[in-house]
Amino acid sequence: LFVGLSRMTRGDTRGAADLFGWMLERYPQGSGAPQAALLRAQCLHREGDLREALDAYSAVIRSAQGVALGDALYGAASIHHAQGRLDDAATLLERASALAPDDALAGPLRLLRGRVLLDGGDTRRAVREFERAAEDADLADDAAYWTAKCRLREGDAEGAATTLATAISRFPNSDLLPEMAYDRAVALLRAGDEGEAAEALDAFRREHPDHAMAPEALRLAASLAHRAGEYDRSRALCVEYMRSYEDQPSARSVELLAAENDHLAGRVDKAIDAYRRFLRRGADDDLELRARYRLGMALHGKGDGREAADLLESVVRGTNTSETMRPALIALGDIRFG
Repeated sequence: LFVGLSRMTRGDTRGAADLFGWMLERYPQGSGAPQAALLRAQCLHREGDLREALDAYSAVIRSAQGVALGDALYGAASIHHAQGRLDDAATLLERASALAPDDALAGPLRLLRGRVLLDGGDTRRAVREFERAAEDADLADDAAYWTAKCRLREGDAEGAATTLATAISRFPNSDLLPEMAYDRAVALLRAGDEGEAAEALDAFRREHPDHAMAPEALRLAASLAHRAGEYDRSRALCVEYMRSYEDQPSARSVELLAAENDHLAGRVDKAIDAYRRFLRRGADDDLELRARYRLGMALHGKGDGREAADLLESVVRGTNTSETMRPALIALGDIRFG
Protein backbone atom coordinates (compact mmCIF):
# COMPACT_ATOMS: atom_id res chain seq x y z
CA LEU A 1 0.00 0.00 0.00
CA PHE A 2 2.81 2.38 0.92
CA VAL A 3 4.62 1.74 -2.38
CA GLY A 4 1.42 2.45 -4.31
CA LEU A 5 0.87 5.70 -2.43
CA SER A 6 4.47 6.65 -3.16
CA ARG A 7 3.88 6.09 -6.87
CA MET A 8 0.76 8.26 -6.73
CA THR A 9 2.76 11.03 -5.06
CA ARG A 10 5.33 10.86 -7.88
CA GLY A 11 2.56 11.08 -10.47
CA ASP A 12 2.81 7.47 -11.62
CA THR A 13 -0.91 6.82 -11.33
CA ARG A 14 -0.91 4.04 -13.93
CA GLY A 15 1.81 2.17 -12.07
CA ALA A 16 0.00 2.75 -8.78
CA ALA A 17 -3.29 1.45 -10.24
CA ASP A 18 -1.55 -1.71 -11.44
CA LEU A 19 0.03 -2.25 -8.03
CA PHE A 20 -3.26 -1.77 -6.18
CA GLY A 21 -4.91 -4.16 -8.63
CA TRP A 22 -2.24 -6.77 -7.88
CA MET A 23 -2.81 -6.29 -4.14
CA LEU A 24 -6.55 -6.87 -4.56
CA GLU A 25 -5.96 -10.06 -6.54
CA ARG A 26 -3.36 -11.37 -4.08
CA TYR A 27 -5.03 -10.26 -0.84
CA PRO A 28 -8.75 -9.70 -1.57
CA GLN A 29 -9.69 -10.05 2.10
CA GLY A 30 -6.69 -8.16 3.49
CA SER A 31 -7.13 -5.32 5.93
CA GLY A 32 -5.88 -2.85 3.32
CA ALA A 33 -8.17 -4.10 0.54
CA PRO A 34 -10.90 -1.43 0.91
CA GLN A 35 -8.37 1.38 0.74
CA ALA A 36 -6.50 -0.28 -2.11
CA ALA A 37 -9.75 -0.61 -4.07
CA LEU A 38 -10.57 3.07 -3.58
CA LEU A 39 -7.05 4.19 -4.46
CA ARG A 40 -7.08 2.07 -7.59
CA ALA A 41 -10.34 3.71 -8.68
CA GLN A 42 -8.89 7.17 -8.02
CA CYS A 43 -5.75 6.36 -10.02
CA LEU A 44 -7.80 5.15 -12.96
CA HIS A 45 -9.89 8.31 -12.69
CA ARG A 46 -6.79 10.51 -12.84
CA GLU A 47 -5.53 8.53 -15.81
CA GLY A 48 -8.73 9.37 -17.68
CA ASP A 49 -9.84 5.74 -17.86
CA LEU A 50 -13.36 6.71 -16.85
CA ARG A 51 -15.18 3.51 -17.70
CA GLU A 52 -12.83 1.35 -15.67
CA ALA A 53 -12.69 3.94 -12.91
CA LEU A 54 -16.48 4.00 -12.66
CA ASP A 55 -16.57 0.21 -12.44
CA ALA A 56 -13.94 0.35 -9.69
CA TYR A 57 -15.84 3.02 -7.75
CA SER A 58 -19.04 0.98 -8.11
CA ALA A 59 -17.30 -2.07 -6.65
CA VAL A 60 -16.20 0.01 -3.66
CA ILE A 61 -19.71 1.40 -3.23
CA ARG A 62 -21.15 -2.11 -3.11
CA SER A 63 -18.78 -3.27 -0.40
CA ALA A 64 -17.24 -0.39 1.51
CA GLN A 65 -18.30 1.67 4.50
CA GLY A 66 -17.27 4.93 6.13
CA VAL A 67 -14.75 7.25 4.49
CA ALA A 68 -14.02 4.91 1.57
CA LEU A 69 -17.71 4.77 0.70
CA GLY A 70 -18.10 8.54 0.75
CA ASP A 71 -15.02 9.05 -1.43
CA ALA A 72 -16.20 6.39 -3.87
CA LEU A 73 -19.65 8.00 -4.14
CA TYR A 74 -18.01 11.36 -4.80
CA GLY A 75 -15.67 9.92 -7.43
CA ALA A 76 -18.45 8.09 -9.22
CA ALA A 77 -20.66 11.19 -9.11
CA SER A 78 -17.92 13.29 -10.68
CA ILE A 79 -17.63 10.85 -13.58
CA HIS A 80 -21.40 10.79 -14.11
CA HIS A 81 -21.33 14.60 -14.09
CA ALA A 82 -18.46 14.78 -16.58
CA GLN A 83 -20.34 12.44 -18.92
CA GLY A 84 -23.62 14.35 -18.64
CA ARG A 85 -25.58 11.93 -16.46
CA LEU A 86 -26.76 14.63 -14.09
CA ASP A 87 -29.52 12.65 -12.38
CA ASP A 88 -27.14 9.79 -11.56
CA ALA A 89 -24.59 12.26 -10.23
CA ALA A 90 -27.19 14.01 -8.06
CA THR A 91 -28.38 10.71 -6.58
CA LEU A 92 -24.88 9.67 -5.57
CA LEU A 93 -24.12 13.10 -4.13
CA GLU A 94 -27.22 13.01 -1.96
CA ARG A 95 -26.23 9.61 -0.66
CA ALA A 96 -22.67 10.79 0.08
CA SER A 97 -23.91 13.90 1.88
CA ALA A 98 -26.18 11.82 4.09
CA LEU A 99 -23.23 9.74 5.29
CA ALA A 100 -21.31 12.53 6.98
CA PRO A 101 -22.69 15.99 6.20
CA ASP A 102 -20.01 17.87 8.13
CA ASP A 103 -16.82 15.92 7.41
CA ALA A 104 -13.90 16.94 5.17
CA LEU A 105 -15.79 15.82 2.07
CA ALA A 106 -18.71 18.20 2.69
CA GLY A 107 -17.17 21.13 0.79
CA PRO A 108 -16.23 19.16 -2.32
CA LEU A 109 -19.67 17.54 -2.32
CA ARG A 110 -21.38 20.95 -2.20
CA LEU A 111 -19.14 22.27 -4.97
CA LEU A 112 -19.88 19.31 -7.22
CA ARG A 113 -23.59 19.44 -6.42
CA GLY A 114 -23.57 23.11 -7.42
CA ARG A 115 -21.94 22.26 -10.74
CA VAL A 116 -24.52 19.54 -11.37
CA LEU A 117 -27.31 22.02 -10.65
CA LEU A 118 -25.67 24.64 -12.88
CA ASP A 119 -25.42 22.22 -15.78
CA GLY A 120 -29.06 21.32 -15.20
CA GLY A 121 -30.02 25.01 -15.44
CA ASP A 122 -30.95 25.53 -11.76
CA THR A 123 -28.65 28.48 -11.15
CA ARG A 124 -30.41 29.70 -7.97
CA ARG A 125 -29.85 26.45 -6.12
CA ALA A 126 -26.38 26.17 -7.62
CA VAL A 127 -25.39 29.55 -6.17
CA ARG A 128 -26.59 28.46 -2.73
CA GLU A 129 -24.43 25.35 -2.95
CA PHE A 130 -21.41 27.40 -4.01
CA GLU A 131 -21.97 29.79 -1.12
CA ARG A 132 -21.94 26.85 1.29
CA ALA A 133 -18.89 25.34 -0.41
CA ALA A 134 -17.05 28.64 0.08
CA GLU A 135 -17.16 28.04 3.83
CA ASP A 136 -14.26 25.68 3.14
CA ALA A 137 -11.36 28.11 2.68
CA ASP A 138 -9.63 25.71 0.29
CA LEU A 139 -12.61 25.85 -2.05
CA ALA A 140 -13.43 29.56 -1.85
CA ASP A 141 -11.77 30.35 -5.20
CA ASP A 142 -13.59 27.49 -6.95
CA ALA A 143 -16.88 28.61 -5.42
CA ALA A 144 -16.37 32.21 -6.58
CA TYR A 145 -15.52 31.08 -10.10
CA TRP A 146 -18.58 28.87 -10.45
CA THR A 147 -20.81 31.53 -8.92
CA ALA A 148 -19.65 33.83 -11.70
CA LYS A 149 -20.52 31.13 -14.24
CA CYS A 150 -24.02 31.12 -12.79
CA ARG A 151 -24.23 34.89 -13.26
CA LEU A 152 -23.22 34.48 -16.88
CA ARG A 153 -25.80 31.73 -17.40
CA GLU A 154 -28.45 34.06 -15.93
CA GLY A 155 -27.46 36.85 -18.31
CA ASP A 156 -25.97 39.02 -15.57
CA ALA A 157 -22.70 39.75 -17.38
CA GLU A 158 -21.86 42.78 -15.23
CA GLY A 159 -22.36 40.75 -12.07
CA ALA A 160 -20.17 37.98 -13.44
CA ALA A 161 -17.41 40.41 -14.36
CA THR A 162 -17.50 41.96 -10.89
CA THR A 163 -17.45 38.55 -9.17
CA LEU A 164 -14.49 37.44 -11.26
CA ALA A 165 -12.56 40.67 -10.71
CA THR A 166 -12.99 40.21 -6.96
CA ALA A 167 -11.94 36.57 -7.17
CA ILE A 168 -8.82 37.41 -9.19
CA SER A 169 -7.85 39.96 -6.54
CA ARG A 170 -8.58 37.64 -3.61
CA PHE A 171 -7.05 34.47 -5.03
CA PRO A 172 -3.94 35.43 -7.05
CA ASN A 173 -2.49 31.93 -6.65
CA SER A 174 -5.62 30.00 -7.61
CA ASP A 175 -5.28 27.19 -10.13
CA LEU A 176 -8.36 28.70 -11.75
CA LEU A 177 -6.75 32.11 -12.31
CA PRO A 178 -6.45 31.69 -16.11
CA GLU A 179 -10.10 30.64 -16.41
CA MET A 180 -11.15 33.55 -14.20
CA ALA A 181 -9.20 36.00 -16.35
CA TYR A 182 -10.58 34.67 -19.63
CA ASP A 183 -14.18 34.49 -18.42
CA ARG A 184 -13.93 38.01 -17.02
CA ALA A 185 -13.00 39.22 -20.52
CA VAL A 186 -15.99 37.34 -21.96
CA ALA A 187 -18.28 38.79 -19.28
CA LEU A 188 -17.06 42.33 -20.05
CA LEU A 189 -17.69 41.73 -23.74
CA ARG A 190 -21.23 40.48 -23.08
CA ALA A 191 -21.81 43.49 -20.84
CA GLY A 192 -20.94 45.76 -23.77
CA ASP A 193 -17.67 47.08 -22.35
CA GLU A 194 -15.53 46.26 -25.37
CA GLY A 195 -12.64 48.49 -24.33
CA GLU A 196 -12.23 46.77 -20.97
CA ALA A 197 -12.78 43.39 -22.62
CA ALA A 198 -9.95 44.08 -25.08
CA GLU A 199 -7.60 45.05 -22.26
CA ALA A 200 -8.57 41.93 -20.30
CA LEU A 201 -7.90 39.73 -23.35
CA ASP A 202 -4.49 41.33 -23.87
CA ALA A 203 -3.63 40.72 -20.21
CA PHE A 204 -4.78 37.11 -20.48
CA ARG A 205 -2.62 36.52 -23.54
CA ARG A 206 0.44 38.02 -21.85
CA GLU A 207 0.02 36.09 -18.62
CA HIS A 208 -1.27 32.75 -19.96
CA PRO A 209 0.16 32.35 -23.49
CA ASP A 210 0.06 28.55 -23.41
CA HIS A 211 -3.45 28.13 -22.00
CA ALA A 212 -6.02 26.13 -23.97
CA MET A 213 -8.12 29.28 -24.40
CA ALA A 214 -5.22 31.35 -25.81
CA PRO A 215 -6.33 30.80 -29.45
CA GLU A 216 -9.87 31.96 -28.71
CA ALA A 217 -8.57 34.94 -26.71
CA LEU A 218 -6.46 35.97 -29.71
CA ARG A 219 -9.41 35.58 -32.09
CA LEU A 220 -11.62 37.70 -29.85
CA ALA A 221 -8.90 40.34 -29.54
CA ALA A 222 -8.63 40.54 -33.34
CA SER A 223 -12.41 40.82 -33.66
CA LEU A 224 -12.62 43.59 -31.06
CA ALA A 225 -9.81 45.56 -32.70
CA HIS A 226 -11.67 45.24 -36.03
CA ARG A 227 -14.91 46.46 -34.49
CA ALA A 228 -13.04 49.40 -32.96
CA GLY A 229 -11.74 50.41 -36.38
CA GLU A 230 -8.17 49.42 -35.54
CA TYR A 231 -7.74 47.54 -38.80
CA ASP A 232 -3.94 47.36 -38.86
CA ARG A 233 -3.82 46.05 -35.30
CA SER A 234 -6.60 43.58 -36.03
CA ARG A 235 -4.78 42.35 -39.13
CA ALA A 236 -1.56 41.86 -37.16
CA LEU A 237 -3.46 39.80 -34.60
CA CYS A 238 -5.02 37.75 -37.42
CA VAL A 239 -1.58 37.05 -38.89
CA GLU A 240 -0.35 35.99 -35.45
CA TYR A 241 -3.33 33.66 -35.10
CA MET A 242 -2.86 32.04 -38.51
CA ARG A 243 0.86 31.59 -37.87
CA SER A 244 0.29 29.96 -34.47
CA TYR A 245 -3.08 28.23 -34.77
CA GLU A 246 -3.68 27.39 -38.43
CA ASP A 247 -5.24 24.05 -37.47
CA GLN A 248 -7.84 25.58 -35.14
CA PRO A 249 -11.52 25.44 -36.22
CA SER A 250 -11.69 29.26 -36.25
CA ALA A 251 -8.71 29.69 -38.61
CA ARG A 252 -10.94 30.26 -41.67
CA SER A 253 -12.94 33.01 -40.00
CA VAL A 254 -9.71 34.70 -38.89
CA GLU A 255 -8.28 34.46 -42.42
CA LEU A 256 -11.39 36.19 -43.76
CA LEU A 257 -11.18 38.83 -41.04
CA ALA A 258 -7.61 39.62 -42.10
CA ALA A 259 -8.81 40.23 -45.66
CA GLU A 260 -11.64 42.44 -44.39
CA ASN A 261 -9.11 44.47 -42.42
CA ASP A 262 -7.09 45.08 -45.59
CA HIS A 263 -10.29 46.05 -47.41
CA LEU A 264 -11.42 48.55 -44.79
CA ALA A 265 -7.91 49.95 -44.37
CA GLY A 266 -7.91 50.87 -48.06
CA ARG A 267 -5.66 48.07 -49.30
CA VAL A 268 -8.33 46.96 -51.75
CA ASP A 269 -6.13 45.10 -54.24
CA LYS A 270 -4.54 43.11 -51.45
CA ALA A 271 -7.99 42.36 -50.02
CA ILE A 272 -9.26 41.20 -53.42
CA ASP A 273 -6.36 38.76 -53.73
CA ALA A 274 -7.03 37.48 -50.20
CA TYR A 275 -10.77 37.04 -50.90
CA ARG A 276 -9.97 35.08 -54.07
CA ARG A 277 -7.53 32.79 -52.23
CA PHE A 278 -10.14 32.21 -49.54
CA LEU A 279 -12.84 31.34 -52.08
CA ARG A 280 -10.60 28.98 -54.04
CA ARG A 281 -10.54 26.72 -50.99
CA GLY A 282 -14.38 26.86 -50.85
CA ALA A 283 -16.43 25.31 -48.09
CA ASP A 284 -19.98 26.30 -49.14
CA ASP A 285 -20.79 27.88 -45.79
CA ASP A 286 -21.69 31.27 -44.32
CA LEU A 287 -18.06 32.36 -44.41
CA GLU A 288 -17.86 31.69 -48.16
CA LEU A 289 -21.04 33.69 -48.67
CA ARG A 290 -19.55 36.57 -46.69
CA ALA A 291 -16.33 36.39 -48.73
CA ARG A 292 -18.33 36.51 -51.98
CA TYR A 293 -20.17 39.55 -50.71
CA ARG A 294 -16.94 41.30 -49.68
CA LEU A 295 -15.20 40.46 -52.96
CA GLY A 296 -18.22 41.60 -54.97
CA MET A 297 -18.33 44.93 -53.13
CA ALA A 298 -14.57 45.40 -53.55
CA LEU A 299 -14.77 44.73 -57.30
CA HIS A 300 -17.80 47.01 -57.59
CA GLY A 301 -15.79 49.77 -55.93
CA LYS A 302 -13.04 49.30 -58.52
CA GLY A 303 -15.51 49.40 -61.41
CA ASP A 304 -15.46 45.70 -62.34
CA GLY A 305 -19.22 45.44 -62.67
CA ARG A 306 -19.60 42.11 -64.46
CA GLU A 307 -17.77 39.91 -61.94
CA ALA A 308 -19.13 41.97 -59.05
CA ALA A 309 -22.70 41.39 -60.31
CA ASP A 310 -22.18 37.63 -60.59
CA LEU A 311 -20.84 37.47 -57.05
CA LEU A 312 -23.51 39.70 -55.54
CA GLU A 313 -26.31 37.81 -57.29
CA SER A 314 -24.99 34.58 -55.73
CA VAL A 315 -25.05 36.33 -52.37
CA VAL A 316 -28.64 37.48 -52.82
CA ARG A 317 -29.70 33.95 -53.77
CA GLY A 318 -27.91 32.40 -50.83
CA THR A 319 -28.30 34.88 -47.98
CA ASN A 320 -31.15 35.35 -45.54
CA THR A 321 -29.57 38.12 -43.46
CA SER A 322 -30.23 41.84 -43.83
CA GLU A 323 -26.56 42.48 -43.10
CA THR A 324 -25.60 41.48 -46.64
CA MET A 325 -28.92 41.32 -48.52
CA ARG A 326 -29.74 45.03 -48.56
CA PRO A 327 -26.29 46.38 -49.50
CA ALA A 328 -25.87 43.62 -52.10
CA LEU A 329 -29.20 44.57 -53.72
CA ILE A 330 -28.27 48.26 -53.69
CA ALA A 331 -24.89 47.49 -55.29
CA LEU A 332 -26.58 45.31 -57.95
CA GLY A 333 -29.01 48.11 -58.74
CA ASP A 334 -26.13 50.52 -59.07
CA ILE A 335 -24.29 48.14 -61.43
CA ARG A 336 -27.33 47.43 -63.63
CA PHE A 337 -28.97 50.84 -63.70
CA GLY A 338 -26.34 53.25 -62.45
